[in-house]
Amino acid sequence: MIIVPFILTVSLSLNIAAIFLPFLTVSIFGDQPKTIYIPDIIKQMWNHEIYIPAILIFGFSVLFPFVKLFSLYILYFIPRHTWCTRRYLRILSYAGRFSLLDIFIELNALILAHNQGTITIGKGRFKKIITLFVTDLHIGLPIYITAIVLNMIASETMCHLEKTRKIERQSKENRIMVMPIARCNIAGMIIVPIIAISTGVFLVLSWTNPFLKLTAVYLHKYSYNIIEAVTAMG
Repeated sequence: MIIVPFILTVSLSLNIAAIFLPFLTVSIFGDQPKTIYIPDIIKQMWNHEIYIPAILIFGFSVLFPFVKLFSLYILYFIPRHTWCTRRYLRILSYAGRFSLLDIFIELNALILAHNQGTITIGKGRFKKIITLFVTDLHIGLPIYITAIVLNMIASETMCHLEKTRKIERQSKENRIMVMPIARCNIAGMIIVPIIAISTGVFLVLSWTNPFLKLTAVYLHKYSYNIIEAVTAMG
């Protein structure tokens, strides 16, 4: 499929552009407006000794997307795959989700600024408008989101193609492959449904229970669940 190299090329171009393009401009009471880039987020976290999140964001949002893209290029053009290359492809696909860490931070900033805006103090010629917390979205964020989504689409497509080729080869060799979800294991038959049901329950709870609450004295006191957060960003 020629579409896969095309998607990888577009994703690579967008990833490079996203590093140099602004994501947000944040205006907070008492501070000058700050325009945020990916390197700025990492630098600020490191300067404030928030080392682990800074390392994770650098690893998964800056370094890993390029490692994954170049690896996918190589894997795509390999004529025949082994168990190791198929396993590596799966690992790349699973680990790619963590590239959304940086996006999560920017989206939280958008949520925090929802309905904060400005306040007016004083009257007449002494009237003054004070900015509490305002964010302006720039082109870098949607470009980065698009790059990561295309990256994930390419890896999932390659996983699907490789699985299809493997089944076709085994079919030609007259080998019957039986792969039940629980692999006929009693523990698997019990544990997998429990995990699936628990995941569904916690997912529904996350829609209705707040995960973010504002307590700063100069901000309106809001709390957000998943549904309210999506509405706030809209």
